[in-house]
Amino acid sequence: MVLVIIIVLAFLAVYVAGIDTVKSIPSEVYQLFHQAFSLIREQKYPEALEIYNAIINLLPHHPVAYAQRGNVYYYLGDIDKAIDDYSKAIELEPDFAEAYNNRGNAYLSKGDIEQGVSDLTKAVELNPQLKEAFFNLGIAHSEEGKYQEALEDFSQVTQIDPQEPDVYFARARLLLKLKAYYNQVLDDINQFLEFYPSHPQAYFLRGVCFLRQGDYSQAIQDFSQALTFKKNFPLAYYQRGIARIKQGEYMGTIEDFTAALDLEPEFYPALLGRGIIYYQNKDYELAQEDLNRAIELNPRFYKAYGFRALVYRALGKEEEAERDWEELLKGDLINDLVEEDLDEETNELFSWGEKILVWGENQELGEDLVAGVGFEPTTSGL
Repeated sequence: MVLVIIIVLAFLAVYVAGIDTVKSIPSEVYQLFHQAFSLIREQKYPEALEIYNAIINLLPHHPVAYAQRGNVYYYLGDIDKAIDDYSKAIELEPDFAEAYNNRGNAYLSKGDIEQGVSDLTKAVELNPQLKEAFFNLGIAHSEEGKYQEALEDFSQVTQIDPQEPDVYFARARLLLKLKAYYNQVLDDINQFLEFYPSHPQAYFLRGVCFLRQGDYSQAIQDFSQALTFKKNFPLAYYQRGIARIKQGEYMGTIEDFTAALDLEPEFYPALLGRGIIYYQNKDYELAQEDLNRAIELNPRFYKAYGFRALVYRALGKEEEAERDWEELLKGDLINDLVEEDLDEETNELFSWGEKILVWGENQELGEDLVAGVGFEPTTSGL
């Protein structure tokens, strides 16, 4: 989903070169470049835009001025004007790799993955050391489902700059999504945590990795650590609840699912999970209430029908139980997962949850986990 990629790329693709060209201009204009860039760093974009307009009036054929103004338009959300300025920069300087990188990012943010990949590919052809372009290509290829290419792109970043922490996070997330190479995932997350030891999503991802490896105690520890740094993290409560189920800690599980639901009342997988624990504890009325709500929120959440049938049977409601079994069979759970394509059914992490399949172990990792991680905007020393 391209709208998810935007969150990542907004941090990654505002890199402009051309310092030697800028140094050749009059000193007063050079100072304007410095002033405008300082305003960008302070997120004073309208003020920066005014200065870049003035620079372009003075230097109507300067590629860096257009590229920089394109960055401002990008931050202001005017993607079309950003693309126009990056295109002008490329017209004036055809080998301007960073402008291709920025324009590729802008196309991606519009949903034009094909054009975005084309520009990013051109950027790395012109500058094989441009780690930002390789990183953005990795994100774009992942979005296209070209996972091997994405992993190769991320590996290029590590070769160019082994001290770039964000690529380790992105690669770990992708490998978890593919359910592969868990030792590499742990290595990558540990590497990332050396740079960002208080990053809640990193602990969360490592917890997911330990959960899939069956190390439930370590998973619980990492989900707890994630919650130490981010209290309003419903999915961390949910996954800690799953790990506690594996450990047989049912009371702690109820607390975790309840905490997730307090933060996100429509988080229907947590309703299912809590309903199951209520059923195991013979609290059938509470179980029915949670499963009713889960099905109300997602009528195609077929596994909930199966568990509610068990609840109805325990309550002696055979007719209702039979209807739910029929609903479960009608849904044909395994085939329906393919039809419904729940991998692509997002629910916007941090607005209420994340991409979820029917049960905890099958949960799909969402793109928004990398929000807030990425390269800071730079102008290569301007």
